[in-house]
Amino acid sequence: MCVRSAPWIVSALLLTSVGGCAFRPSDYSANRSALIPAAGASVLKLDVGSGYLRVEGQPESDQIVISGIAHAPSAEALDSVRLITTRVADTIIVSSAIPARSLQTPAAASLDLEIQLPANLALVVRDSAGESVFRRTGPIRIVHGDGSLKIDGVAGNLDVTDADGDMVISNVTGSVRIMDGAGGIFLSRIGGSVLIPRAGSGEVQLVDISGDVTIGSKHSGEVAARGVGGNLAVTSSGNGSIEYRDVRGRVAIPMAGGH
Repeated sequence: MCVRSAPWIVSALLLTSVGGCAFRPSDYSANRSALIPAAGASVLKLDVGSGYLRVEGQPESDQIVISGIAHAPSAEALDSVRLITTRVADTIIVSSAIPARSLQTPAAASLDLEIQLPANLALVVRDSAGESVFRRTGPIRIVHGDGSLKIDGVAGNLDVTDADGDMVISNVTGSVRIMDGAGGIFLSRIGGSVLIPRAGSGEVQLVDISGDVTIGSKHSGEVAARGVGGNLAVTSSGNGSIEYRDVRGRVAIPMAGGH
């Protein structure tokens, strides 16, 4: 393992825009949409399955606008792809019903969703597979399956549990906590502290973190930090180097060749 102070870190932290949903050459598709009044609501719970997901906050909005496209290998399976909305007190719940694969429908059905919502709503998200994008939202707690995750602009704290895929996160006013299975982690402009109790394979890059950075077990891949306002601590880095620069607080990292 190599430990050194890095002269610079290659930036991979720009949040790329997404042009739309993946092309599916020969499936059945149909629109799924909803308009939900959000006056008096404080939380939006999303429980969605396979598909592309884009969520964007709208200042001064008092409604949730959902535009979706269902995809399925047959007309019968398409009819089973549904968007379900309910409300309990101040919590709005949006979920999807997607049929599982079977002998009759060996190909997967999915539901691509684009959601506009009041920017001050807190988000609780469970997303099984597919690319997910969040912009200008309130606090987020997300359990994400396979696929990339891009988050830009969170007013509050962010809590991510991720199975597989790269994540690019920027402009969070609060603290960030990440439990990661595999894939790169790229964080920039975080107003609070960063806690990563577990990170799998893949590099970790952190730029402009106002608070502490604490990384527990890291299986493999480089850890690089630049511009940390607090302490930097890495418990175990596995097979990968640790590079850092401009850390104002204490630095506690494994010795070279050890864990």
